[in-house]
Amino acid sequence: MCSYSVFYSCRKRKCRAQQDEDRPYVKKPPNAFMLYLKEQRPKVTAELNIPGSAAVNAVVGQRWKSLSNDQKARYFDQAETERRNHAKEHPAWSTKENYVCPKCQHAVHTCVHHCTE
Repeated sequence: MCSYSVFYSCRKRKCRAQQDEDRPYVKKPPNAFMLYLKEQRPKVTAELNIPGSAAVNAVVGQRWKSLSNDQKARYFDQAETERRNHAKEHPAWSTKENYVCPKCQHAVHTCVHHCTE
């Protein structure tokens, strides 16, 4: 039996492999916390000298929770800008394209068995 991380990465690869060759994989736009994490991760790693991203992510998560709404607003505004830019660059994209049908392991946008709308 494989571990969860191996299973998850295998599933992720399947999803990418199942996408049409003429349609590249498009990531979701980052949310406010992901933007904060991207900014803070190098600072926390240097400050605390902690190996391993899980420990660093836990510290950054605690710091995010302790921020005031005014401090978080900057990241929410930035995330909204990223979302708008993403929508302009990829107008036909939807989050549905990034997921795999759990019943048949087809990309949801190509699944004709279970995911028909």
